[in-house]
Amino acid sequence: MGNLIAGSPLALAIASRGAARCCLAIPGWKEDFALAVEMVAALDVTSRALVLHFAYFFPLVNGVLLPDAIFAQRAHIALRRHGQEVCKRSAPRCEVCPLRRLCTFYLRTS
Repeated sequence: MGNLIAGSPLALAIASRGAARCCLAIPGWKEDFALAVEMVAALDVTSRALVLHFAYFFPLVNGVLLPDAIFAQRAHIALRRHGQEVCKRSAPRCEVCPLRRLCTFYLRTS
């Protein structure tokens, strides 16, 4: 499924469409983000990271969305899942981590 860049190019395309709609104030951007997040829930780390960036980080930083309880819960779940699957204490998988360029552990040990 997918290609070397992402497990679901379709989910990334839908998230990109949501970002474009958001920037242009076209209705339907929230639904695009929700659909893309749902599509990547069971996929690879890179696809999830890219879609979550579009769906949560992009609108928050640009002031389109305000953080609320739902956002906090989803962010918590995403970070826990990242810790369970990628950033394991005993054996971190830095080679597949989309956050490695920001990670002090990775920067110290690479």
